[in-house]
Amino acid sequence: MQNPVDSKGRKWSLIKITDKVGRQTIQAYRNHWIPGKGSRVAQRLSVGRLNEDGSIKVVKGFLAHFPEFDGIDLYWGRNELLTKDEFDEIAADRPTPVDISWSEPIIHFGLPWVAYQIAEQMGVLHDLQEVFGAKQGRDLLNLAIFKLDHAGSLSLYEDWLSYHWLPEANPIDSRRLSELLASVNEINTGAYFSLRHQRALKQAKSKNLGMTLSFDSTSISTYSETIQEAAYGKAKQDAHLKQVNLSLLCDHASGDVLFALTHEGSVNDKAALPFALSRMQAAGYDLEHCVLVTDRGYQSIYNTSSELKLDLKFIQGITTVEDCVKAAFKRRSRQLNDLIAFSDPDLETNAFTDKESWANDTPAGKMAVTVDLHLYRNMEKAVQESRRLKKNALTLVEALNKGEKVDHDFYSKYKKYVTKYRENYTVDIGQLSQAAELMGCFAIRSNCGLNAIEVLRIYRQRNVIEQNFNQLKNWVDGDRMYATESTYRGRLLVFVVAEALRMVMLNRVAGAVKGKSEAEKKAAKLKGDNVLADFMKLPYESLPKLLAGLKGLVAVKHCSTQAFTVKTLAKKKRDTLALLGIPLPPKVLYRFRS
Repeated sequence: MQNPVDSKGRKWSLIKITDKVGRQTIQAYRNHWIPGKGSRVAQRLSVGRLNEDGSIKVVKGFLAHFPEFDGIDLYWGRNELLTKDEFDEIAADRPTPVDISWSEPIIHFGLPWVAYQIAEQMGVLHDLQEVFGAKQGRDLLNLAIFKLDHAGSLSLYEDWLSYHWLPEANPIDSRRLSELLASVNEINTGAYFSLRHQRALKQAKSKNLGMTLSFDSTSISTYSETIQEAAYGKAKQDAHLKQVNLSLLCDHASGDVLFALTHEGSVNDKAALPFALSRMQAAGYDLEHCVLVTDRGYQSIYNTSSELKLDLKFIQGITTVEDCVKAAFKRRSRQLNDLIAFSDPDLETNAFTDKESWANDTPAGKMAVTVDLHLYRNMEKAVQESRRLKKNALTLVEALNKGEKVDHDFYSKYKKYVTKYRENYTVDIGQLSQAAELMGCFAIRSNCGLNAIEVLRIYRQRNVIEQNFNQLKNWVDGDRMYATESTYRGRLLVFVVAEALRMVMLNRVAGAVKGKSEAEKKAAKLKGDNVLADFMKLPYESLPKLLAGLKGLVAVKHCSTQAFTVKTLAKKKRDTLALLGIPLPPKVLYRFRS
């Protein structure tokens, strides 16, 4: 069918218009030429409302101008008016509109919008889809966003989705959910985190920065009897349950997780590190520009040798039990007790760097390499610990001399500082003095070429991985697993993606607050501007408050379209999105866009 032609033989053009609530209308218009100004719209006329089935509810005004269309059922297709037969001919090849009858008419979109935007900004969605495919990658991200908002079984996702917005998301029943989680294995999980590492490394290089990464492990309890990696281990809680150990590698700059690995619950940290490094190598990790930060739980001669063999830069917390470390502290006691020359007032510690010689295995044979041994002592802590030690030793002596019953653990801990002389107990001054020599002392082994204070600053940043574990266990319901052998890796991936998104939010809030000077905060408070950011002096405590406020953002479905109209956002909500670096949502949201 041809476009409308008026009584004067002038051909009219057609256009589809969508209003702010998603309603679509077809309009006819004609242009005329104005010398010196070009083409301008001379007249515009509404044809009628476009229905979801493609038909047009024609208005009387259009029929008055073009009576030849009277009595004809008009349809819209190929950017022109069509008859029913013409529309049916082309409609056979058109996809069927997605059914959203399962959706509630009022949906919440605040937290999903924020999480989804962060996932796109960070490339999480792209990397998931690169490894798992377009649909499965999006479904895994959607499950992670669900865990950010809801503490409960993943089987509740389809109910949650009915009253929450997520783009291109359909409900997932229990069977499909199990199939999705079972598709996650060690190989594709490693491929996903390898992409995360490459992305973070590329960003660091673009800013001429090196990467500092913290590595640590935690245990996750499980009731499952089918998970092969589940075993009884040294659990801080739920000791009656088996556990699976989860190791994470976290970026200090963003808080994002760049590597995740599961291993048997009975394996200790020292044995986990070499296995993780070999897995990173197999996944193609470029660790040349990275500094690996580990705590004292990973200290062993074998682990240090392994890192040297890989030519890996490291900052390694170590205990004071090694004889060479004890000797170094004794040798440098003058410097470590000097309150002026070797102290740093900001970090409140004394520091001195010694050198160690290590043998490194290379293809050319053994080569000697020099490693820094950074020695530290916090004098205030040393005084407090020394006083506490002597006080407890005197308490034990007093109880023993009176013949009183003493707690077994207390006795075992302090008995070596007590000696018996002529039927009476007394403190062993020599043992106390020897113990006090290492009070407030700690050491770090490093080969990254930085001085002791810089190394300590980086080492203290490893709190980022402890915060990741906190997000995982306390905020996204990842402290226990209700899973089978086939699905537990998929569940852990969902939990890790969720806590990584939450950790990035936490970092953004902390960065926004700390980035403001006191004058800027005071001026903003007087203006009443961005007050939400001003009171967030403790991001750890304020993030739940921020996310709870986002739950109030809702959109209402239009009665005759699949569009959801976004309610006007209050200034406080707009400031919240700005604080997180998130753009404002559009005025209309869709579950699916054809």
